[in-house]
Amino acid sequence: MYVWILIFMVLGAVWGLFVVEQGIDKYHMDWVAPMGDIFLRLLKFIAVPLVVTSIISGIVSLKNVDNFAGIAWKTLVIYLVTTAVAITIGLGAANIVRPGDDLAGVEIKEQNERITQLVGEQNEKETGPLQYLVDMVPENFFLSASNNSAMLQIIVASVLLGIALLSIPAKKRPVLTSFFDELSEVFIKLIFMVMKIAPIGVFALLGTVIVSFGANKGVFIGMGKYVLVVLGGLFLLILFIYPLLNYLITGMKPFKFLRGIFPAQLLAFSTSSSAATLPLTTLQVRNKLDVSEEVSGFVLPLGMTVNMDGTSLYQAVSAVFIAQIYQIDLSMAAQLTILFTALLASIGSPAIPGGSIVMMIVVLSSVGIPAEGLALILGVDRFLDMCRTMTNVTGDAMVSCIVERFQKKK
Repeated sequence: MYVWILIFMVLGAVWGLFVVEQGIDKYHMDWVAPMGDIFLRLLKFIAVPLVVTSIISGIVSLKNVDNFAGIAWKTLVIYLVTTAVAITIGLGAANIVRPGDDLAGVEIKEQNERITQLVGEQNEKETGPLQYLVDMVPENFFLSASNNSAMLQIIVASVLLGIALLSIPAKKRPVLTSFFDELSEVFIKLIFMVMKIAPIGVFALLGTVIVSFGANKGVFIGMGKYVLVVLGGLFLLILFIYPLLNYLITGMKPFKFLRGIFPAQLLAFSTSSSAATLPLTTLQVRNKLDVSEEVSGFVLPLGMTVNMDGTSLYQAVSAVFIAQIYQIDLSMAAQLTILFTALLASIGSPAIPGGSIVMMIVVLSSVGIPAEGLALILGVDRFLDMCRTMTNVTGDAMVSCIVERFQKKK
């Protein structure tokens, strides 16, 4: 299947270029783009129930709360460490290459309507130091379940339900345990069904991306250095740091790791959504990387919202880049503030296309950088979003392998 996905990705890019050249954008948007939307909707439909059933059945299968606590703290620590490393790489690369110097002093005349609206909403929203914790707790399970951007609330609710079920004596929970186990299997089977149309969906999605970029070629040329800095950091994580770290801890050969997660990387690149990619990521990690259901069922859904290495690296580079354009000199203290703010913001980033833009406003505001500067990088954000989602998914897979190794050793 991943071979077909790769082939149709290339065909989708070629088709997109053809559409732009021939000026048949309306035909593409009317008759081809909906195929990608349908595929994306099906994946998102699977994501929420898969998260709920996987987490609950995974926790219950651990037999007792102590085993769950062991997996939970290891997972969170590794996620925080890898995110901090990613942010550090982003800050270092942006300070060495200094991509914003070429555009220093350029007046940002055009204000993107979406950015202006988001900045206004962010300024109006009063937040305290514990707002992140408040936002993690759902008010209504069903309202959260109907909103893919509230996935962290679903995870918190699922973890609490799983722990509560695990706390009940085993003889009183066989029906519920079987129910969640069997429901999890149902959605795994549903993944196989949806993935049969993956090549067509990927073709339509990638074609739409190219068509959307058709009028922004000048943006790519003018901001090439910024794009290359972000891509360099992302691929450093994907091709070297993740496989090497995984090899040193688990002994898994880098080629096996990259080959096992490759189909999920392709889908992440096409959809720009960790939530939409979660079903396939779960499948690949279990079948190709030998991670157990109890570990993958907890680590991957949590990583989908907490472990945003690619997003954090992008936020660090973008913050320094915009500061350089506005000729704002960032002190070491300011850059440490960016590191910690981006680390916290990664926890709240929705696992949906473009979800990091809102969190980016928080990072910029923390060090006094005008958030309106986001309008300058929005033109290339879609492509970078595809690449950083691929990085996020790869990082989740690596952490699941490491946690699995620790559990086996235990």
